[in-house]
Amino acid sequence: DCAFTIVTPPVGLKATSFTITDLKENQEYKIRIYAMNSEGLGEPALVPGTPKAEERLLPPEIELDAELRKVVTIRDLKVDVPFVGRPKPAVFWHKDNVALKQTTRVNAESSENITVLTIKEACKEDVGAYLVKLTNSAGEATETLNIVVLDKPGPPTGPVKVDEVTADSITISWEPPKYDGGSSINNYIVEKRDTSTTTWQIVSATVARTTIKACRLKTGCEYQFRITAENRYGKSTYLTSEPIVAQYPFKVPDTIVVHAGESFKLEADVHGKPIPSIQWLKGDRELTNTARMEIKSTDFCRKYHSVMESSSVHGRLPNHQLCCS
Repeated sequence: DCAFTIVTPPVGLKATSFTITDLKENQEYKIRIYAMNSEGLGEPALVPGTPKAEERLLPPEIELDAELRKVVTIRDLKVDVPFVGRPKPAVFWHKDNVALKQTTRVNAESSENITVLTIKEACKEDVGAYLVKLTNSAGEATETLNIVVLDKPGPPTGPVKVDEVTADSITISWEPPKYDGGSSINNYIVEKRDTSTTTWQIVSATVARTTIKACRLKTGCEYQFRITAENRYGKSTYLTSEPIVAQYPFKVPDTIVVHAGESFKLEADVHGKPIPSIQWLKGDRELTNTARMEIKSTDFCRKYHSVMESSSVHGRLPNHQLCCS
């Protein structure tokens, strides 16, 4: 017969269950149970088989507070993720589906029942979905933390588009920043620079939309624009345009050659509201109707014609100008 050791209190138990402690791991045991009353002990009942003392397997379980599933930070970040599991789970961290690269600034450490993610001096590169994965022989568990870093925004998205150019104005547009710093964009700041200088001047510091018309420009001057996005945490870096010349939105016509003795006609479409007054000039001299030249306009399309008889033409046609006011 094998030797048995009493493991319950000497006075016995009233309960019908009992946990035996201080056993040797992986050791098999025989267990028998007696019922006892005032008359003494009854016959023992033997527990079937030979139970082995071994660690109970428990799949990993992450005990993360629901409020921590979205983490917002301005500077340093520390997130504690408690967990349970037997045997102790292996812990893996990922950022945006890629294994987290640990540095002196970004670090993840784990102990028996907690893993801690630490990010020092958080910046926009740290924004993203962080996944913690626990695995052991009994199973696995995952949890995702969405981290938002509150910061100044990234630059507006380019390139800068040129929507309209006139002799004294340029209309440009752009796209919002790809990264808003975790806060809505309050406004844009637009500056201009005559490319012959290094001085920037503010066009507007309170642009609500992603377009602006810069007025009062000098005809023929070349300008560059730069745009800054601003939120409650600061200003972005600049988005700078290519150089743009403020000029009339039409081409200077080619030189017209007329043979001596021929008549010719010049046409120009003129638009304006109210209807502009028109002047035709030859050099600095205003042209008027004569027996050989007629200037007229149509009622609807507002085309103005100049007709000159051949007797005044000698080879190349002199320069003519159309002035509107």
